[in-house]
Amino acid sequence: MPAGPVLVVLAGAVVLAIAVASAHRGLSDRWRKDIDAEGRTGEVGRAVEVLARAGYLSRGLAFGVIALLLVRAALEHDPSESGGLDQAIVRFRDEPLGPWLIVVVAAGLGCFGAYHLVRAWYLRAE
Repeated sequence: MPAGPVLVVLAGAVVLAIAVASAHRGLSDRWRKDIDAEGRTGEVGRAVEVLARAGYLSRGLAFGVIALLLVRAALEHDPSESGGLDQAIVRFRDEPLGPWLIVVVAAGLGCFGAYHLVRAWYLRAE
């Protein structure tokens, strides 16, 4: 399709916007509005904050990598260059700091999951 690369770049831009929104949510305190007061204070509050910030930032990083792969595939007109997080992991595995990046993203995504478990426990009733 002649417009194929443009559509793939647009898809990459959408995924990048999701990445930026996720990272912004992790850096800001917007995630706090979903947690009741008990989950925002004391030792529990500190743990929830670490989980939320690490999780949202890691999620943003993961989506950012996928967005870059999409844009790269569109610019090179090579559909085999696009892919999901699994292809990104394979590509980064062979880079000098790749294994460390994979561990950081995996730990962060684990924090994201743990944050949502804690969020479910301390969900603010409205």
